[in-house]
Amino acid sequence: MAGRQWRGFYAAGLLAALIGCQTLPTLVQCPLPTTEQAARIEELVPAGTPREAAVATLKKAGIDGNFSDSNTVFYCDTWEQGDNERWHIHVQVLFDEQGKVYACRPDPLTITASGAEPGAVKISKPPREVASGPKPSVEDPFAE
Repeated sequence: MAGRQWRGFYAAGLLAALIGCQTLPTLVQCPLPTTEQAARIEELVPAGTPREAAVATLKKAGIDGNFSDSNTVFYCDTWEQGDNERWHIHVQVLFDEQGKVYACRPDPLTITASGAEPGAVKISKPPREVASGPKPSVEDPFAE
């Protein structure tokens, strides 16, 4: 008799797991470049927004993430898009000493060694030309 109960619990658990897996949103790479992701998140939580209000606003918009150990950086990881789809995003929301947003930026770890990311806009001038532009008093720390 006890064996039948366990089989019933096992079957019910397996059925619940299968149903749950079918209703979870699909996680896909965000189609927007990280600069656009950061701009959209900055519209939601502009500079000066208190930490608690920023997190509440992000969660209400379907954005999940985690804080750094010091609570000065919120790493945005996923963005619920409805229609059973979640975007994997790469944005950091930065907080100052008073716990207010002071910037939103693309996660630097998403930029490759070449400085490129999928969908990113490239600067047309090489770094030396940009650095040696109209402000000759600015030193380029990378110039040889």
